[in-house]
Amino acid sequence: MKNILVAINFSDYAQQVALYTAELCQLTNARLILFYAYNPKLHTPETEVLIDEPYVQHHLDKLARNIHQKTKASVTRLVTPGALQQVTFEVAGMVKADLIIICQNRTDPSVTMQPVTPFTGQTNLQLIPTLVMAEANNPEPETIRPILADFLNLSGFGNSPLLEVS
Repeated sequence: MKNILVAINFSDYAQQVALYTAELCQLTNARLILFYAYNPKLHTPETEVLIDEPYVQHHLDKLARNIHQKTKASVTRLVTPGALQQVTFEVAGMVKADLIIICQNRTDPSVTMQPVTPFTGQTNLQLIPTLVMAEANNPEPETIRPILADFLNLSGFGNSPLLEVS
């Protein structure tokens, strides 16, 4: 079984990415691992609530239940303190991820399909294909599914194309 690590924020866009990834996990018999890295010193802009592990875990559990109800996929959830850029590849190594999908609210290129080397100081030199989904460049939810399917097809998930885009 292959493992797909999806590093999310809690935006609607990231939730759609997670949902579509779960649908594709069902087709490829892959395991979906939702991952959230949080900075415990930050507050949410809406409520000024301290973002701590119980707060994040509650929202991640809610998202996982929603995804499971819609897709029947098994969803593993991981939460860790730290900056996304600093902990993602460490977590990916721990869960033996075969693919990483990172959701961002940035204006980076919408898709980056390249193996990513571990950060300095890491001993695991495994290259993990990484897909960066930047919300600012893909505001329409219908663009998500074909991008994910193409990436999974190119990454060797499944023996035949996962999705024919019409």
